[in-house]
Amino acid sequence: MNWNVGPVIVYHAVKVRIYPTAAQAELLAKTLGCKRWIWKHWLEERETYFHEHGNTTGFKYTSAKILK
Repeated sequence: MNWNVGPVIVYHAVKVRIYPTAAQAELLAKTLGCKRWIWKHWLEERETYFHEHGNTTGFKYTSAKILK
């Protein structure tokens, strides 16, 4: 029997509660709103590409479109 199965990966999570000031809360809302918009935009781009071409895009394709 082979007991050498390789390294075991263990994931940990830390849950933290924050209490931002009003200015910090506004900045967080703006930042997370922008992040959400960017994520949804590029997800839609990838889905559209998949439906048109039948395969997925890669990192190079997405990066090239972002840098235009």
